[in-house]
Amino acid sequence: LLRRLDRQYRAIPLELIGIENGAVPYRISQFLNRLTGSRVTIRREDYFQADLHDAGLIYCWLSRGTMRRLGEKFRRECRPGTKVISFGFAMPGYAPIKTCADIAGTYLYIYEV
Repeated sequence: LLRRLDRQYRAIPLELIGIENGAVPYRISQFLNRLTGSRVTIRREDYFQADLHDAGLIYCWLSRGTMRRLGEKFRRECRPGTKVISFGFAMPGYAPIKTCADIAGTYLYIYEV
């Protein structure tokens, strides 16, 4: 999604940062960024250690349990109005402002902190 946003909004100066904890997905993401010339920065770090204070939009493709724990972190760290998009899993304790399903029936949940 970040590379797609980068392509679509190329004329706008955006800072797009991806956080990946797994070694293999991190290396694949790095390779794809070099291959496509993307402005996306991929950092290999623990989601729970990442500083989210300046985030305006957060996209997550994680598990239900991780989303529950991250929901608490979002409340503590994110500015009011920060948008959170979760692929496939609802975030307990939050009511989505919008949901939409892809062709396979997997949901995107969009939240506002």
